[in-house]
Amino acid sequence: MIRYALILIAFITLSSPLFAQERQMRPFKEGEAVSVESDKAYILFRTVRPKGTASIEPVLLRVPDKEEVARYLEAKTAAFAKEKPKLIEKREALLAKKEKAESRGKTFKKEIPPEPSLANFVFNYEGIANVENVDDSKAFVKAKPESTYLVAVKPGDYIIYAASFGSGILKPFLHTCFSLGTVGFTVKPGEITDLGYWYGDGAKLKSDIPELAEETGFGPSSDTPFVLATGTVRPARADSSLPSTLTDQPIVKGEYRAVGKFFNAACGGINRMPPVPGILAYQGGKVVDGKTGEIVADNYP
Repeated sequence: MIRYALILIAFITLSSPLFAQERQMRPFKEGEAVSVESDKAYILFRTVRPKGTASIEPVLLRVPDKEEVARYLEAKTAAFAKEKPKLIEKREALLAKKEKAESRGKTFKKEIPPEPSLANFVFNYEGIANVENVDDSKAFVKAKPESTYLVAVKPGDYIIYAASFGSGILKPFLHTCFSLGTVGFTVKPGEITDLGYWYGDGAKLKSDIPELAEETGFGPSSDTPFVLATGTVRPARADSSLPSTLTDQPIVKGEYRAVGKFFNAACGGINRMPPVPGILAYQGGKVVDGKTGEIVADNYP
């Protein structure tokens, strides 16, 4: 069982739209010839979107390798060392104002930030992004209600990290993180991994998608301020559609695994991925491995 913990680093800019950095995922265009390269991995999946259903894109996080984590931490440490004196000065000025106000019997309303540390330092990383959406407008085979997507990615371990409203609706962002439970998978070089189906919708109204019906219909109170999104997966079936251009390609069936809770401060809202039979389940607030029935460890530092 993979334990993500500290390697669940999202190389994203917290204060900006998600995908300003160099993208590593490349979707194949409709009708494009497919040539599988030995140093790349490929993700194949289908979306089923009934009429009237919101466009919800999956957001994938690739677990960074040790070298990437080291480069990230080195850059963050250097940036923090540069900004630390300013942050301390700003905090001390606020504390002085607070003390002065309270000495006069007044209430000081401004928030006092925590003492600056590397852990709470908001860092805008300019390296390679490892969190990206799959643009719903870039289907390999576009149809209604089912479309097929083929995306070239860097080999490695991934989790379905969040859900984003379709790029034609809002700018890609972490509208809803699956911080309370999700699934992960591995993709290998020189292979097309068939992940089956992605189902996405808004969570405020009852979804017409059967796989989401039990965990939607939360009402207006779920707005965060965006409409809370949801999404889930189902593995490929023997009768799943497959574009004729891929019949001779090296396709393997994706293997999902349950991923425990994690924290992300950049999300518009948080949710859990609805249960996936035989893969992802819940027991109270705990994430359960649907294959073994065991509790899945949280991914907190």
